[in-house]
Amino acid sequence: MFRRGPDGAHEVRNDGDEPSRVLLLSTMSDPEVCVYPDSGKIGVVGGWSRSDERGRVRLLNRTEANLDYYEGER
Repeated sequence: MFRRGPDGAHEVRNDGDEPSRVLLLSTMSDPEVCVYPDSGKIGVVGGWSRSDERGRVRLLNRTEANLDYYEGER
């Protein structure tokens, strides 16, 4: 089991000679926020459980590219 947060960062590898199968289950909630410490990215996914494409939102960003809260507001 992979824990959430920095201690749960993981890699799945097969160092053997035979093929292996991996089943990954998720407790992903909607919306989900993920931090990718190796690449410095933050991901946000909303509406992923919708059956249609409308309403789905996916954002990948880095903290240094963040906008100010009032950017573009009047």
